[in-house]
Amino acid sequence: MQLFMLKGKRISLWGLGREGLATLHFLRAKLGNIPLTIITDAPLQDDKIPNDDNLVFASGADIPTALQTTDIVIKSPGISRYRPELIAFRQNGGEVTTPTNIWLAQPRNAPAIAVTGSNGKSTTVCLLHHILNNVGFPAQLAGNIGTPLLELDPLTDCRAWIIELSSYQTADLYSTSGPPLLDIALVLNLFPEHLQWHQSHEQYYRDKLNILISPTTQAILNAADPRIRERHAPHRPNTIWFNDHAGYHVAQDWLYHKQKPILKKNDWPLKGIHNLVNLAAALTLCQTLGLNEHDCLQAALCFPGLPHRLEYLGQIGQHQIVNDSNSKTPEATLAALDSFPGETLTLIAGGEDRGQDFNTLATYIVEHPLHAVITAYETGPRLHTALKDAISKKGTHITSPKLLQAKDLTEATQIAQNITPEGGLILLSPAAPSYDGFKSFEDRGNQFKQFITTA
Repeated sequence: MQLFMLKGKRISLWGLGREGLATLHFLRAKLGNIPLTIITDAPLQDDKIPNDDNLVFASGADIPTALQTTDIVIKSPGISRYRPELIAFRQNGGEVTTPTNIWLAQPRNAPAIAVTGSNGKSTTVCLLHHILNNVGFPAQLAGNIGTPLLELDPLTDCRAWIIELSSYQTADLYSTSGPPLLDIALVLNLFPEHLQWHQSHEQYYRDKLNILISPTTQAILNAADPRIRERHAPHRPNTIWFNDHAGYHVAQDWLYHKQKPILKKNDWPLKGIHNLVNLAAALTLCQTLGLNEHDCLQAALCFPGLPHRLEYLGQIGQHQIVNDSNSKTPEATLAALDSFPGETLTLIAGGEDRGQDFNTLATYIVEHPLHAVITAYETGPRLHTALKDAISKKGTHITSPKLLQAKDLTEATQIAQNITPEGGLILLSPAAPSYDGFKSFEDRGNQFKQFITTA
């Protein structure tokens, strides 16, 4: 939605976290002290209320009344577009847009490169940012990775905007003036996620692939992902595939470009085949930008990785410790386990319940026996049951992991240190989001670090 379309309209901002505050400051800078309504599910605490006389606040039962006097809602990503209040608002002629859409509609001096996926998007955008800046192609990093777009000037001197988009943001990539102007859209993978927000897993997949809504957007897609393949329009123009033998792909622990092997898994600083696939995606995008393959690969080799993503904490006491708190799906945890073949490994898992299917993960664990699995939090009992069922199906001839349950991360960490043999590896990889017990996955990972070093 272009800025001029907001002038003279009655505007409500739904959500006042970092995205909402960035939007408020942006509107004040661009439109002056126009009246605005701030909508929040619960009343704001006094210390969270902005010092602004031209704001009206609505929460809880007052929301429907506030929407009756609103023309345009600018909603933060965490507010589901499928909420009944918003559905009714649109049906009654109201318009809904987002900070992402407003930023994308502004003039900018560099292409907007958006990256999404169920797993790996933060690592991939940071890897891309690292590569581009190290090969003399200045890039700005923004979006779901931490800096709201409306905090940034789209005319900043750079050659690319690298934007991480969550499914909450891709779902709303539309406007009355046409699709947002994404130049390149990279989709890494699709796994079931965010059931509460999207209402169904199939809707989640559609919302993710909404990033490809414009046929003029250059799409870079994972050829090895069956869900992307199934849902991709076969005649969509401007589509390039990675993980395809015609380009960058991963096979037998090697990264290839066409038929040429260019990097072995063990020579890549980031653990796991999934990270080699992320590199294949990044190099495909770099190739699309016309950059030199050798220079990009050399830059990638000094990428340090991100905290809370297979973060090796070293030898602490008698054990090796890995913090993988950002693994918020069963598929991410499976990829983490696959990164440590042959280790005597104790897994700590469990978190917020979003209807995850743990059967595939449980089967993998039984077929690749761990030393122990310690479960906690909302999904802990379901994962524990899935593991017992998988063991029962395999029979008594297999070597089963020890299955233990804990009330929280503190107890799980203590148990892991007590039962893991000397030299073994303790891995926090929850297979679920963090919000049932922590402020964020970063908070969960940081508390794990604290527990593991002070126990």
